[in-house]
Amino acid sequence: MAARRQLRFSSLALLALLLMAFAAPPVRSAAPLQQSCFDIVVNGGFETRNGWTLGSGPLPPQYVYSPTKSGAWAIQAGNLNLSPTVEAYSSFFQTLAIPANAISAELSFWVWTFTEANPGNDRQEALLLIEGANLQSSSSSGVIWGELSNSGNYQLIRRSVASQIGRTFELTFSVYNDGFGGRTWMVVDDVILTVCLPAPTPTPTTMPGPTATPSPIPTAPSPIPPNCVDILANGDFEWDGAWTVGGTPIVPFYAGPPNPVFSGNRSMALGNILPGTPTNVPSFSSIQQSVTLPATAQTAQIRFYYHPSSTAAAGGLNRQELVLLDPLRFEETIEVPWRVTENANQWLFKQIDLTRYLGRTITIYFNARNAGDGTRTSMFLDQLQVLACDIVAAMPLYDEYKETQPGAETYQILPMPVPTTFVSDQANPPPAAPGNQQTVVAVGAVQAPLPESTPGASSAPSTAATETLRGNEGGAFNLDQFDSPWLIILVISVVVLLAAVLALLFFRGDKEETGT
Repeated sequence: MAARRQLRFSSLALLALLLMAFAAPPVRSAAPLQQSCFDIVVNGGFETRNGWTLGSGPLPPQYVYSPTKSGAWAIQAGNLNLSPTVEAYSSFFQTLAIPANAISAELSFWVWTFTEANPGNDRQEALLLIEGANLQSSSSSGVIWGELSNSGNYQLIRRSVASQIGRTFELTFSVYNDGFGGRTWMVVDDVILTVCLPAPTPTPTTMPGPTATPSPIPTAPSPIPPNCVDILANGDFEWDGAWTVGGTPIVPFYAGPPNPVFSGNRSMALGNILPGTPTNVPSFSSIQQSVTLPATAQTAQIRFYYHPSSTAAAGGLNRQELVLLDPLRFEETIEVPWRVTENANQWLFKQIDLTRYLGRTITIYFNARNAGDGTRTSMFLDQLQVLACDIVAAMPLYDEYKETQPGAETYQILPMPVPTTFVSDQANPPPAAPGNQQTVVAVGAVQAPLPESTPGASSAPSTAATETLRGNEGGAFNLDQFDSPWLIILVISVVVLLAAVLALLFFRGDKEETGT
């Protein structure tokens, strides 16, 4: 009798524990800190006309709207329409810098390769070159991907570029036609270079807002916080590149001693600096560079050192300024966060919060403007930085890809598909959507008149939702951990069968104990 009673209570206890395991809420553990990863390529989808430098020559690249992997545009390089006897490179590139504290860096891009029969020594390549390197002399050593093929569709190429951590280089895509046999070309889209930093600090760093009046600064640049990364290229102006210089009468130039230099060997000079420059010529004097602020950063800011000089009165057309432009709307003015007419003749420091523009691509535009009224206005710039801090994004996930075999030196000729007709944008790109801001600041090679233009209301920045990190959920029977539905069905069946056996034992013991 006692043994039956013990069996009854044992089965009841096991059944209760089994029900509690399902009924109890899963134990939620804290989400681990994740690596901070972000894309450093500007305009990798080729949806605008900035970020990339297109090579010249007989076979210049061109933006096309068919075929594309995503979005409205891609870029085509190589010989699609000219005679097969044309020998030339067709290339485009972008200068990139991988932070020295990065722990990984991966390049990915989608490419559709084409070649006609008997292409000879033609090549389709992606290369990493030092700034200003000659493509022909450097291609053999800088190739990270190379083919001579007809892929028949877009294929995804992924390559580690960890060897370039801490370096500045030119990411170059190139097609070479040797002028014999069939022609070769390719279309590239969705170029991404994902850089990952160590895990950020749990609490985002709060950046101080801009000061109303700049003050003299220390003799050494402020260090970059460990939870931040500088996404601006060549902000210290130590090499020629990354910046687009305006083609106005007073052209900016890289300056070295005895001109003011805050640190390093060079700075950037804007405005009426040289004694021989006439003072009766109105002109902008500008540089610009586009950056994409990661949507998953917590904060962002621009900071820079400037050395202003002006003989003009404040409040007029002569000024030193920073303007934010929208490259997606043909460089329409977003905001003028800094505009002064100063004659400090010493290095000053300025920082401006950009957090409200997270998730957007913006053009950083510095300008020293002269009205041509006999006065001189200028400034030197040095140690420009655009900092994105506390980035909490994970590595991008690919739902599908076809990766080529390693070994960039091996070229394979695949079966030739039916040629695809490309449509070029050599005339004009699609019109941009109208915005609220109508004031446009003259940039690039435009010979800009100098009427007074006061920016209107800034166009509202897009609100980018920060990705929420999901914590790991635990528990004895957390079905989220099972990938197969058949495995889930099997586990549930076993649990139900075990519960039925325990219930049968319980009621059988109760029946025998009562003698019924």
